[in-house]
Amino acid sequence: AYFRLSPTPGLMMADVLSFRRLSWRLLSEMGLQPKNPVDRVGRSMLIHRVLHQKRDQLHTFGHLVDKPGFVSQVGDVLGDLKRYHIDQEQLLNAAGKAKDQALKEKSKDLAEVLHGYEEALTLAGLTDAEDDLTRLSEVLKRLQEWPETDWPWPWSRLSWLKKAHVWVSGFGETRDFTPQEDAILGGLAAITAQLTVTVVADAVPADMYACEQGPDAYRAGRRTAYRLSQMWPSCRIQAEMTPLPEPSRQIQSVLRTGRAGKRAVGEPCSDEKGRLQCVQAASIDDELSWVAGEIRRLVQI
Repeated sequence: AYFRLSPTPGLMMADVLSFRRLSWRLLSEMGLQPKNPVDRVGRSMLIHRVLHQKRDQLHTFGHLVDKPGFVSQVGDVLGDLKRYHIDQEQLLNAAGKAKDQALKEKSKDLAEVLHGYEEALTLAGLTDAEDDLTRLSEVLKRLQEWPETDWPWPWSRLSWLKKAHVWVSGFGETRDFTPQEDAILGGLAAITAQLTVTVVADAVPADMYACEQGPDAYRAGRRTAYRLSQMWPSCRIQAEMTPLPEPSRQIQSVLRTGRAGKRAVGEPCSDEKGRLQCVQAASIDDELSWVAGEIRRLVQI
C-alpha cells in the first residue's frame, strides 16, 4: 500500500518514527528538546511526595496514599490526563457539575494532585515526557503563523517539512488518536506536502450511528475514519482492499456466523495447515483452562 499510494518510489529516505520519537526529532532539530526528563521512577517519587504533602486535603485519595500500587495508578491517570489535554481547571469544572459525590471528590483530588505534580516538576527543574507531543504541536502551530517562505532561524531548520510526505499507519485498529496526536496531525497536514493516514476499517461511516454498525473488529477503525473525515472535510478518502488470508477469513466467518467453513463451532476444526482451530467452551474459565493446557502441551513438544 505504501508503494502504491506514496509519491516517493523508495525507502532510502524514509524514517520510521513513533509520535514520541517524531517530537524528539523535530524539537532537537531546533535545539528545543526537553531538558532533564523525569523517568518513571522519578515520576513515582514526585507523585508520592505530592500525595503525602496534600494528604489532608484529599477526600478520596487520602487514605489510599500508602496502598501498594496506588502511586503507579495515579501516575497512569495523570499521563492520560495529559494525553487528552485535561488540566486542573477542567477537572474542577467537571467536579462542580458532577451530581455524584464520589465522582466530584475524585475529580477534585485529581485536580489537586495534577497541580501539585506540575509544581514539583518546576521546582525540581524536570520535564515530563508526556508533554513532548504538546510541545511539538505548539511548535507546528507557531510555524503556521509565519509565511511559508519566511521562517526565522532556528525555525527555518524545519523548512524541509514543506517537502516531506508523512505516512501515519498502525492506528484505528485498537484505538483512536488522542487529542495530543490530533494536534500534531493537524499541524503536519497544514505544513507538509502530503499527509496520509491509514486506518483499518470495513467502511467509512456517514454518521456516528453507522460507526457502531458492523463487525466489532473494525469498530475502532470506523470511529477513527469518521472522526478524521469530519476534522478534514476536504480530505481525499481512498479505499485499499486487501484480501484476507485463509485463516483470517475463517476467523471472520466464526465471528459473523458462528461457523468456520462447513464445520460448526461446537466441534474442533482446523484449516488445512493446522493454523486455525475452533473450540467451543462452556464458560470463560473453561476456555482459559483449554488455552493454558494447549500452551503447556506445545511448549513440551
